Amino acid sequence: MKLRVRSILKFIFTTFQIFQVSTNHIPISQYAPDLSEVIKVMTNKSNASEVLFLSRDNYTIPFDVYILDNIIQQVSNMIPTMHISLDDPRISKMEFVPMIQNDSWLNSESDRPEFRLPIMHGYKYFYEGNVLRQSYTKLYRTLIIYVHVTEEVPDLQTIDDLITNMEKFLVWYATPKLLFILLDRTSNQNLEFLLKRFCDKKMFWIALLEQSVCIDLRDCQTSSDIYLHTYDPFRHVYSKKPCNTEINYFHVNLHNLHGYPIKVNHLNYWPHVQSKKNASCHSIEITGYIMKIIESISKARNFTFEEVVNCNTEFGAVLPNGTMTGILSDFAERRIDFVLNTGVLTDANFHNFMQLVPLYYPEGIRVLVPLRLNESVSVNLKHTLMLLFCAIMLLFIWLCSVVFKFSHSAWHPFRIFSVLISVPIKRMPLNNSDRAVFASIAFLSVVASSLLLSTLTKGLIVGTKVQQISSLKDLDESNMKLMMTKNFFGITFGQDTTDGTRYNLAKKVIYSEDPLNCANILVKYRNVSCIALATVTDFILAITTENGKQTIGILPDSIWSGYKNFCFVRGSPFANLFYRIVIRLFEGGFLTKFIRDFIGESAIKLERWKDVEDNNKGQENHINLRGIIFLAVAGYCFSIVVFVAELLSVRLSAGIFSKWTFTNRSV
Repeated sequence: MKLRVRSILKFIFTTFQIFQVSTNHIPISQYAPDLSEVIKVMTNKSNASEVLFLSRDNYTIPFDVYILDNIIQQVSNMIPTMHISLDDPRISKMEFVPMIQNDSWLNSESDRPEFRLPIMHGYKYFYEGNVLRQSYTKLYRTLIIYVHVTEEVPDLQTIDDLITNMEKFLVWYATPKLLFILLDRTSNQNLEFLLKRFCDKKMFWIALLEQSVCIDLRDCQTSSDIYLHTYDPFRHVYSKKPCNTEINYFHVNLHNLHGYPIKVNHLNYWPHVQSKKNASCHSIEITGYIMKIIESISKARNFTFEEVVNCNTEFGAVLPNGTMTGILSDFAERRIDFVLNTGVLTDANFHNFMQLVPLYYPEGIRVLVPLRLNESVSVNLKHTLMLLFCAIMLLFIWLCSVVFKFSHSAWHPFRIFSVLISVPIKRMPLNNSDRAVFASIAFLSVVASSLLLSTLTKGLIVGTKVQQISSLKDLDESNMKLMMTKNFFGITFGQDTTDGTRYNLAKKVIYSEDPLNCANILVKYRNVSCIALATVTDFILAITTENGKQTIGILPDSIWSGYKNFCFVRGSPFANLFYRIVIRLFEGGFLTKFIRDFIGESAIKLERWKDVEDNNKGQENHINLRGIIFLAVAGYCFSIVVFVAELLSVRLSAGIFSKWTFTNRSV
């Protein structure tokens, strides 16, 4: 026994030493690429007088930080260098600043604009520190280096093809202003090769298939205005004063695109719906992978849609006199029927959107909004308190067994296990007190496990709320705060009538916390084009036109999230709900349709991006039905175990074990 303990301690100590060496004593010179030549070429070509590093500091592995510091040190030895952390606490929520198209400030050197730049932390944040503001007063002389660390790097041929395809568009940019550095703990040699291979291009760009960020900088003499644009129809940020440099900023997060055959590059598939329009808002052209998917769906399902882009730069608001501004005005005047990106309809924006219900649709519209429970915190709190109660009761039973000296340590875990599996233990009598202890422990264990697993579901269901909203009063009185939360899943708009005529989005607003009710509604209104999760609402949305209309059903995430981290206990209401949802969807033909639309012979025909290193990458679908099957099997298996425990506890409390568990009571 001592030898075994010694071996285990030695193994732990050796592992700790290896980890300490691997994290604290890293030969940086062997891993960090030498960027001196590349930086020198880029600064000369761009006539840059300083370099600005943008990076993230929340790396969990010190290795990444060491490499980043080493690269910054290399560059700072050649040219004045500034390092901005995207995780700086001074990053605050983005504010909306009006645009003023005027270039009179160019005549005054001291009257520089105060830039508010949304840097690579999504479109919800911007940095307003003095350091960054001072840097961007000389933006045209600044070389921006964005450092990104990721565990997966596309192969060299893929990146080479992407950059080669972009070369004909790079002539739009007068001087190179941006250098992307893609760091990877296993592919730094590839990175160094790429940097040297493409450093002579007009603009250096690396496609990040995991997360892509790009800033296009145009020469100060070739553009008349500046705007910072997140490529989101509701989030535009402008400088307080005009500038003659244009900055186009967008953020791509491709974590949710696994399984979608989309070739990600800078030219063909923009992160969100993009538009090109002239001053009079004519000759509109919309591009992006959203439109690609919608076009594919429309061709396969034989319906048409019209692309309309709002000329205003604000989402707008409803004024006290009843008039509306911005996108809301376009919506009310039937210039647009749907806002393509529903993912941003949260918080105040969604409240403004819902104000259209009584003003434009007196009878209301039908919107299916599966939401996370607003009571999820309280549900988890109640479960936690009940788990604590069970733990206290178990401790109390254990103390009682010690104080009253129940026979031969009835609370001992090996004894409990032996009783539950019906293994006879000789020379250890079992009396009624022991049976009571065993029964209490078994019962509390089953209750605790059920509560624990149901807590992991994060409150799958508490109730169902269906409310008809036809006025602002109803809107305020119907607990619409649920729709203002960040836990916003998606929207399913409208239906077609039986005679094929247009049905103005339907008659009422339906929102529900109950995923089973959502499934029932989807089954009731079966005429959907595709079945998708609400997490894909950013690029698969309902489209309405005068010529025809189809609906894309959106299923709540809570139906499918179970296969990730939990299984169900037999008899649990959460398990029963899950099984009812799955059965209901099978009855309605939804899962079959989902398989046909997104897993089988898909109607969405897009080119799959290449990956030489891993042929299986990209083959995973956004929803893995095998995971659902695994969840069901795991749940039933665990249910059998709990059922056996319950059965044995009942038999134990009834004293059935007394006649065959112990063979010799006299001893």
